[in-house]
Amino acid sequence: MLSRATKKEELVTGYVGDSLYLSFITVTNTSVTVQYNVFRLIKETSKGKARRGEMLTGHGAIPTPIFMPVGTAGTVKAVDTATLTGKINAPIILGNTYHLYLRPGTGIMEQAGGLH
Repeated sequence: MLSRATKKEELVTGYVGDSLYLSFITVTNTSVTVQYNVFRLIKETSKGKARRGEMLTGHGAIPTPIFMPVGTAGTVKAVDTATLTGKINAPIILGNTYHLYLRPGTGIMEQAGGLH
């Protein structure tokens, strides 16, 4: 009898030097393991729950805590582009993918390079 393919994903933690990493590990019944880091904890305070870290993405590390503007219906409301890219210098903008699917649509999103 052939066994069915199995897949298991886990979020694991581990230290590398003084930095704590949160990693996703995917294991299948063919013993292939894929690992990628999603967050690196850099420092915690001993006086409370504050911490400093980095979200690790395919486009680079994003420091945390951070102000993340949110775009709905394809735009960040009440903030012009000059402020967003200059004064705020936001390294990440959250987008509502459902709104972007409705307008402007997947065709225009693909032409613009997609979402990352």
